[in-house]
Amino acid sequence: MSVLSAVEQNAAVLCRRHPEVPFEWVLALRLIVHICHQVNGDASTFLRAWNITYDEYLVLSSLYTDGEGALPISTLSRLLGSKPADVNRSVRQLAAKQMIRRIVGPANRRMGLFALTDEGKKALEQCLPVMGGMLAHAGRQFEEGEIVAVAQSLKKLFREPD
Repeated sequence: MSVLSAVEQNAAVLCRRHPEVPFEWVLALRLIVHICHQVNGDASTFLRAWNITYDEYLVLSSLYTDGEGALPISTLSRLLGSKPADVNRSVRQLAAKQMIRRIVGPANRRMGLFALTDEGKKALEQCLPVMGGMLAHAGRQFEEGEIVAVAQSLKKLFREPD
């Protein structure tokens, strides 16, 4: 039985036993979780060449894309949808690898901001084409425009209610 069949079957049983639980939501969320785990696993394999984990890659790429890239843990946590403790762990590991550096916050000296080092930027720029290729390969089943439609649908979950 394929993973998809097993997930569908399991969600169907749950929803039959509890009709108040919407099948489409259960299925969609479980599929998203499976996709995240698959991407995380595939990315981790590729990222070993740069001695970074997928979580560390996400921190590096978040710092890379934000202008000067100096962000506090709270902002990184919000961008990544992760708990501050998890982001803090990745930040400590990246700092130990000298891929990011701590900057004292201009408004509050106790607030640490984190930015890419030249080494972190170089590693990220080397692995981005590999990550792009991995994502392109993962999405090869989609017709042109389909992944855009998926992204647009998911964005609806983040919009403020009317």
